[in-house]
This record gives sequence, structure tokens and C-alpha cells, in this order.
Amino acid sequence: MSLSGLVTCAQSTVSGNIYALPDSTALTGVAVALVQNNVVQFGTRTNDKGFFQFDQVVAGNYQLISVFIGYKVDTLKMNIQNADISGLRLVMEEATEGFQTVLVEQLLPLIQIKGDTIQFNADAYKVNQDATAEDLLKKMPGITTEGSTIKINGEQIKRVLVDGKPFFSDDPAATLRNLPANMLDNMQIYDKQSDQAEFAGIKDGNAEKTINLRTKSDKKNGTFGNVYAGYGTNDRYNTGFAFNYFKQDRRITLLGMANNINQQNFSMQDFSGLMANSGQDGGGRGGVQYYSAPQNGITSTKGMGMNYNDVWGKKTTISASYFLTKTNNNNTSDFVRNYYTQDQLRYNQNTESNSLNLSHNGSLRLEIAPDSMNKIILNTRFNPQKSSSQTLLDGLTLLPLFGESTTQTNNTNSSIGSGFNINSDLQYQHRFKKRRRTVSLNVNAQWNERSGSGAYLSNSIYYLQGDSLVAIDQQYTNDSRSINIGPTLSYTEPLGKRSLLQWNARTSLQQNTAEKLTSDVNAGQLIQNILLSNQYGYTYLKNATGLYYKWSTDSIDFSIGSDIEQSKLNSDQTYPVENSIDRTFINVLPRINYSRKFSSKARLVMNLNTNTRAPSVNQMQNVLDVSNPLMVKLGNADLKQSRDNSIDMRYNKRQNAGDSHYSFMISGTQTINSIANSTTVLRNDTTIQGVLIARGAQLMQYVNVNQFYSARVSGQYGFPAKKIGSNISLSAYYNFSQSPAVINNVVNFARNKALGGGMNISSNISKEIDFTLGYSGNYNLVNNSVNSAANTSYFSQTISLRANVLLFKRIVINTDLTNNSYIGLSQARNQNYLLWSAYVGYKFGTSKEFELKASCFDILNENTNISRTVRDTYTEDTTTSNLRRYVMFTLTYTFKKFKGEDEMSDQDKKQK
Repeated sequence: MSLSGLVTCAQSTVSGNIYALPDSTALTGVAVALVQNNVVQFGTRTNDKGFFQFDQVVAGNYQLISVFIGYKVDTLKMNIQNADISGLRLVMEEATEGFQTVLVEQLLPLIQIKGDTIQFNADAYKVNQDATAEDLLKKMPGITTEGSTIKINGEQIKRVLVDGKPFFSDDPAATLRNLPANMLDNMQIYDKQSDQAEFAGIKDGNAEKTINLRTKSDKKNGTFGNVYAGYGTNDRYNTGFAFNYFKQDRRITLLGMANNINQQNFSMQDFSGLMANSGQDGGGRGGVQYYSAPQNGITSTKGMGMNYNDVWGKKTTISASYFLTKTNNNNTSDFVRNYYTQDQLRYNQNTESNSLNLSHNGSLRLEIAPDSMNKIILNTRFNPQKSSSQTLLDGLTLLPLFGESTTQTNNTNSSIGSGFNINSDLQYQHRFKKRRRTVSLNVNAQWNERSGSGAYLSNSIYYLQGDSLVAIDQQYTNDSRSINIGPTLSYTEPLGKRSLLQWNARTSLQQNTAEKLTSDVNAGQLIQNILLSNQYGYTYLKNATGLYYKWSTDSIDFSIGSDIEQSKLNSDQTYPVENSIDRTFINVLPRINYSRKFSSKARLVMNLNTNTRAPSVNQMQNVLDVSNPLMVKLGNADLKQSRDNSIDMRYNKRQNAGDSHYSFMISGTQTINSIANSTTVLRNDTTIQGVLIARGAQLMQYVNVNQFYSARVSGQYGFPAKKIGSNISLSAYYNFSQSPAVINNVVNFARNKALGGGMNISSNISKEIDFTLGYSGNYNLVNNSVNSAANTSYFSQTISLRANVLLFKRIVINTDLTNNSYIGLSQARNQNYLLWSAYVGYKFGTSKEFELKASCFDILNENTNISRTVRDTYTEDTTTSNLRRYVMFTLTYTFKKFKGEDEMSDQDKKQK
């Protein structure tokens, strides 16, 4: 390199370009690092113009090292003293040494902390050649996956971006499973503020934990994807394709899939709210699922989707996606529910169900910037859907303390439904000539509509009434509509160089209507049952205004402020009798955000937020639900809004030496007027709203309760174990929650303590040997104030090994073993089983683009789906059907062609 020697200057940012001799061609993908005391402090790669940049560099002496395969390694000494260094023009000479590959990997630190962002450098982690972004992500310290849920240090990832732009709407799994790991330069994890907060420069408490996948410069132009088809025993099949076209900002992806092996790359959130109730209650704030069990039942899936990202001209950015998904799920399950009552009430249920779902999911985001002072953002999502289901249910209520059965039921419930949801957000932002003086207007509009019909057919025996038999044969229609519109106006005014004021004013108007009409079937005739029918509506109007102050320096960001919110809730029941309720709530909602950067490697973030939530129309609709006669449900029109007060603190640090990293997080929530369950076991025949409910049945209703608390403390430490060529991650957590509920007219406080931790060892040996060994253990203790005899404890642990080995560059051996152990479940449910799956593949073709593999899922045929759920009034142990052993043969064709530097024509290089 021609610039060697000593450069002395002041700094905060270091940037420049790297070119190749002899023709000064810009070099793409050069590994560049700032090294201090033999430790890499900053690492990056040059973009397609050979440009690199380091931000927030602390003053001191450094070595700027540049490494590129086929070129001589070069070192430039630098003394940086609190001023920018820009415009460096560096050139590299060709060489034949073969050791640069190792140096490239050594130059990139595993983890970097840049302000509020944690950055994982992809090339510092070695994964197999077929690995996806999801496979790579699982090697990152602090990252855990539970089904389709991704967490970083216990916090759920809500959004995945690619090069800072939306990709596949809000389905993180679809993005991670369809991007090859070798395309990625790094992964950035940070709290993404809302569009308004980013524009105004002040945090509003609405941040989402986000992963930004940054692609390599030489992977931004090209096509890649695969086509696969497999068939196996028990008529199992799996087919699909993925086609991706990348040309800088223009990115088009087409996906398709069809299988009956429970694989769903598309989001399942679209199907919520369509299915008929199967007798299991929801609601309440007391639910805690300690781990994510495998998907229930066996699902056949057919789906297709597309994603489009582009920049139109210099003013418009567009992101659009569309998915069509059809699923057919068959499931059998049984559970034991133990209530916290003095008489140790128990409820057993066996269920067989089949459900069909068809869902369309589309999204559009447009950003238009006519000039540097104005921006318009449009976000629109739509989701039409249809469903049908049939459920066979057998339920039995017991009093084990007295050795007797009280009630038994046999139900057949069926339903069909349709609905759609549209959510649009239009935002206009304007900057004035005075720096940081801004104004913005945001208008959000939502329209949600559901319609359905169904039938209840049940035969119930009440043993406490001389074995009396009660039969129900009913049909119903159920329709609901929700319209919500809410404008928000924001203005920011600078107060000197380091502070500003922000004023907000917002209004939200929500109108909900619900109608349920129930008819009894008598001799083939439908006779309307007025007592089980209801027409209901409510209006929720919320007005708020707030003032916030922000102060910032190079190392500290601080904001404080409060909203004054007035809410008015009006509910009207028009059938079968007229009833109206009006309530007004006034709340002061403070928010405080504080973050401090101690160095380029350490960051502390603290947030205090307050929010209110209105009860849903389903919770307030005052109509009986007798779909399960043993567990009758009733809404409550007198519900109040609930208020959440939450606080969280996070600290992240990367050690000065090596790539070790640790983080600590503590959070807590208090809920006032929490919406919980009230469960009453009827000791006598009781008439409710004119309907006779037999002795022994349970009546469940939503109520407001106080003294709901939850807290979480968690920590994570990761470090490289170079002697064994692996990265090790250790984690631990402690959860506490107090969930109040009402049982037989007595308030019960279910106090849940959960302690757990784990260890993960992921290989970093080579791309030919890739393995991950993990352990996690969880101990849970639940105490109850009403009945200490119902106190329970539960322990689960999981040991897993995933390995991928490439032999002779063509033979792939893959194995996946998971051992699950459970102690403390209901009798006959304590389990210890090993799930073992494996495959052997052979790659062939001129570029090994084809792979034929033989795979076996659940080799030992021991796959079991078991879980424990702890709620505010009971604990529940559930076993559901799931996929068992099958063998499959699959042929996959993988294609990829990128127009990188080595593939460019001479004309392209001259234009560049």
C-alpha cells in the first residue's frame, strides 16, 4: 500500500476508499479493521465503491489493517485525537500468499456495540454452506428461538429488516428462513423507534426490538433461490420454491410451498379470532407459558407469497408483500386442570378437532420525500380470511378430595367464519429551516369485521342431581365490527444546541358492535333463544395531550414528559333488553427515557412508561356462552379500562480484550384494574339471565382486580473458547408474577416464581464441521393464597445437539437430537423422551447445485407434545397429538448468481 507510515490527526469518524493496483479499480468486500493493543476495536467491509467508515472512534493509537484475498495485507498507523479523518485513498497490491483468509476472519470481532445497536459480524461465525440467516442467528450469543418466536436476552424480536427496509411484512420467520447466511455481512439488533419518534428525535415508548440484516456489497445484485420436492412414508410430502431477484434497491421474492409435515414459513397470526370456542377459556393477565411446545396436531399447508422492495426515482421508496395461505389442521388433545379451590376441583377434557383456514395477507409501505424538508409515509395492511372447524369434546369435573365426579359432558361444536381487517397509517412530516423544529400529522384508521355461524350439540350428566341428563341443541350467528380512527399532531421546538421540547395531541375514536343470535333446535325447527342472544355496542373516545423535554450530549440521551389523557367509554345493549353505561377516566401518563454510552463498547438504557388499555367487546358483551355446559362464560359490561406502569433497564458491554460480551436486564410491570377471570363452582341450580345453570357447572366472568405485578431479571454472558474452536453463551433468569383472580367469590393471589438458565456451545471450527450443543433448565413454583394445598412446582430441562458435517465436499450428514425431561406434571404425564432426526445428502452437478437426501424424522418414534400452563385460577397439563416417525427422500436444486466484482464485465468496471 502506498500510504504507510504515521498519520496524526484528531478524530471521531474515520473513512476512506480502497482501490486495487494497477488500474485503481474499487475493491468490494475488503475486510478493514482498527486494531488497538492487538485487539480489534472496529471492523467492517468496503461497499461496492470501495468505501469504508468507522464511527465513534475513541481517541488513541491504532493500526488500520486491510485484508483481501489475493492481495497483500497492509497496515497503516494512526493517532486519533477527537477529529474526523475522511477521504483516505488507499491502494492494495496483488499477492499470492494464502494466509489472508485466516486474517480476514480474525479481523472481524464477533460482537460490536455501536450506540444503542449490538452488531454481530456474520463472517466471524462459521456455518455450513447451506445455512440460512436463521441458522446463523442461533449462533449469536443471547439469541434464543421458541418456535417462530425469536428473543434477544429474553426480549422478543418484533421486526426483521433487510438493509434497513421491510422484508416479508411482519413475519420474521419468513425472512430468516429464506435468506442464505453467506449473503450477510452483519446482523444489527436495536430498538427501532416509531416513524414519528425517529423523525422528531425523541423517544415515545413505542420502540420495537428489531433485527437488521445487512447484506454483503457483492450480494446486492443477482438471483438466488431453490426448488425442492420430497415424498416419504405415510404419504408425507414437502414441496416448494423460493426465487429472489436483487438489483441494488430493487428486491423481488416469490415463494411457494405445499406440505403435510407441519412446516409453515408464513405467519399464523392471521387466523386469530375466527375459530369457535372449544371450551378452553382465555383472557386474564395470569397466563404464563413456560416454554413453547411443538405445534399442536398435524397440519397440511399450501401457500404462496411475494415481496417487492424498490426505490422509484430519488423520492419514493416502496415495500409491498402478499401471502395466500391455506391450512388444514387435525388435532387430538387432553388436559388436566387443577383449580386453586379448597375442595381441589379438577377438570379433565379430551378433544378432537379439525380446522380449515384460508388467509390473505397484504401490506404496502410508501415513503415519498419531495425534498429534504418534507416526507409522506403510507402504511397499509389488509387481511381477508375464512375458516371452518369441528370439535368433539368430552369433559369431566371431579372433586378428588371427596372421591366423586360432579359433572360430565359430551359436545360437538362446529363453526364457519369469515372476516377481514384493514389497517392504514398516513403520516406527513415537515422540517422547518431552523434545525430540529418539526411538525408532523399522523392519521391511523382501522376496520375489522367478523361474521360466523355455528352449532352446539351436547349431552351433560349432573351426578349431584341424581344423575340428571341435560341436552342442548342450538345454532347461532355471531357478527362483530370495529372501526377506529385516530389523528396525532406533534410539534418539536429546539431549546439551544442540546435540548428540545415536543408537544403532542392525539384523539382516538373506536366504535364496536357485536351481535349474537342463538336459536334452539326443536323438532327440526329453529326457535330463537332470547336469553342467549345479545346485541351490543360500545364507543371508546380517548383524547390526550402531552409535553416532553429532551436533552442530549455525545454520551447521554434523556427525555421526560407526560400525557394527560381523558377517556370516555359508552356501552349500549339494545337486545334483549336496553341498558346503557357511561364512564369517564382521566389519567396522567408519565414517560422517562434515559440512555448513557460509557464507551464505544458499553451502554445503559432505562425506560419508564405508562399506558392504558380498554376492555374488548368480547369481554364486555353480556351474553352467556354455553358451548361447554360445564364451563359457562359471561361477559361483563361493567369492566373498566386497565393501566400498565412498566419500567425496564438494560446494560450491554463488550470486554476490552477478545470478543466476550455480557448483558443484564431488569423489568417490572404493575397493572391497575387488571382484567382477570372470576370462576364460581355452582353449588346449587342457579338461574342467570333467565337461563338455568345446573349445580356443579363452572361460571366464568371477566372482572377488574388490582395487585397484579410481574418482574424479570435476566443476564447473559458470551465468550469465544478458541481452544475448542467454539463460542459459548451462558444465560440465567428469574421471573416473579402475582396474578389476582376470583375463585368462589374469594380473591386468590397466584404467586409464580420461575428460575432458569442455560448454556449454548456453537462451533466456530470450519464450514465443514458445524454443531450446536445446548442446555436449558427451568424450575417453577406456584403458591396460592386461598389454598396452600394447591401449591405446585414444576421442572423441565432440554438438552439438544445439532450437527452438520460435509465430507469430501459432496456428502452432507446432519443430525438433530433433543432430550426433554419433565418433573412435577400431573400423574402419568412426567416424561423423558428423545426426539432424534437425521438425514444424509449427496450434492452433485457442475457446481453442486443439486442435492438428493434421505431423511428420517423422529427415528425413535418418541415425539411427544406436552406442556404446563399456569394461570390465575388453575394449572393445566396438556398433551396433544403431533407428528411421528416418517422417512422422506428429497431432491433440491439451488441456484445463485451474483454480479460481484469478480463477475463484472470490463464495461461494468469502467462504468463503476
